[in-house]
Amino acid sequence: MQRWRISWKMGRLHLVSPDPDYTRKLEAIAAARARAADDPARVRVLYADEVTFYRRPERGRNWHRRGGGGRAQPTTKQAPGSNTKRRVIGALDTVDGRVCSMSRSVIGVRALIAFLHQLRKHYGPDMELVVVWDNWPPHHHPEVLAAAAMLKIVLLNTPTYAPWTNPIEKLWDKLKDEVLRLHRLSDKWVELRKRVDRFLEGLLRPNPGLLRHVGLLPN
Repeated sequence: MQRWRISWKMGRLHLVSPDPDYTRKLEAIAAARARAADDPARVRVLYADEVTFYRRPERGRNWHRRGGGGRAQPTTKQAPGSNTKRRVIGALDTVDGRVCSMSRSVIGVRALIAFLHQLRKHYGPDMELVVVWDNWPPHHHPEVLAAAAMLKIVLLNTPTYAPWTNPIEKLWDKLKDEVLRLHRLSDKWVELRKRVDRFLEGLLRPNPGLLRHVGLLPN
């Protein structure tokens, strides 16, 4: 076995999308990204997605002294009461790494339409916009599709059950790592929301480092 360079290893699950149009959808997205890369003054491709955050912190890793067993683990309190939540929708620009975002208590059809209007206002009337997002049913709602057509925003969908095809998912992991995991604001909901807002506001600028982080630029 050693001569064949084979060792005993832990297996991992390999997720596979059941979408029969998997390749076609990725090819359409790649073609749009290529046009944006060739002509960024006229075309932009945005990866969009939603994420939910909660008043109570998520578990996560943090720096802490060594040893001591479970009592020496990083901890944070869970304040009592209902676990209030808030939703964020964001769109990551594949050219310059900036992120437009919006937060609401509920993200539904009306919020999606408002967000499309926000994107059009941000990029101006002449920019060709392509928004890539997943197959959540509200993304296919007739009113959302009509608003996108009116705003001249092209909507593309990632393959079904394939979150790894949307790089903005790694941005949400970054938000959780830097703000949400083990936070100490479970009894200060307004302050937690402000911290999330500040994190998102800091992304509304060109950010090649973020593009590298999510895998859209080589390291």
